[in-house]
Amino acid sequence: MGGILGRGPIRIWWRKPLSEAIFRSEVRATGIVDAMPEASATVLVQQPVDTVWEYSLIPDHVAALTPGVVRVERVTDGPVSVGTVWRGQMKGLGRAVDWTGEFTRVDAHTATEFTSTESPLEFAISATFAEVRRGVELTYRIRNAGMGGAVGKVADALAIRAYQRSLAANAKKLPRLVEDWAATR
Repeated sequence: MGGILGRGPIRIWWRKPLSEAIFRSEVRATGIVDAMPEASATVLVQQPVDTVWEYSLIPDHVAALTPGVVRVERVTDGPVSVGTVWRGQMKGLGRAVDWTGEFTRVDAHTATEFTSTESPLEFAISATFAEVRRGVELTYRIRNAGMGGAVGKVADALAIRAYQRSLAANAKKLPRLVEDWAATR
């Protein structure tokens, strides 16, 4: 059971009832079941896939889309590829948290995955780019380790719902941001 939340170009998908959707279980290669809260948004950007791809790999643009992230910068030189390192800072609940992470997947014009390597809060971000008739559907997913435990699961559920709303609001702005950026390059 699942559904779609939202109308127009912004859609928030879930596969289970909303109460269960905030926890997505994933069995890692180690066989450990890991429940990580996840927020995601899909947005239609009416630009060519190479434009959306290029825009999405600029650190400042990632900060504009990702709720709570106030700074992102490249650590390694060269084009973004597997192993490229970025660092940044996120703020939430009155705290600033510095982090470092690396790209673990970069499939040009198709998908990226980024995972924290040094952070008090483990997180992973993935983006998929699907060419459709009217442009590109960009799906952006953010997972974090959450607090865990019985009390932590309730706190995680509330936090991820608020984060989901912020992500959806940021995603709504993305088509205009890409369009404005593309017009100036």
